[in-house]
Amino acid sequence: MIGPMKKLVAISELQEGKALRVDLGSHDLLVGISNGRYYAVENLCPHAWIPIGAGLIRNSEITCPWHGLAFNLENGQCTTWPEMDRLKCFDVVAREGFLCLMTE
Repeated sequence: MIGPMKKLVAISELQEGKALRVDLGSHDLLVGISNGRYYAVENLCPHAWIPIGAGLIRNSEITCPWHGLAFNLENGQCTTWPEMDRLKCFDVVAREGFLCLMTE
């Protein structure tokens, strides 16, 4: 059984390799699809605490436009500097034509 969800964006608005910004008030998210998988991550580089949304998305990674650090979109791991703090990831599912954030 799936718990409570919050609709983020219509699936039809998503394009492979392009992030959309979703402001939830408490979190500034980037959502999208990469390599056929949906993702939602915090729009904040854990290295410099600046927005990462303008970064290049390729092969399930986003590269920070400021310092070039690459983060895995599925688990937040920094692939260029493994000791770096992880990018915060959120659980999402596709339901009834929307990408939804799992809230519990």
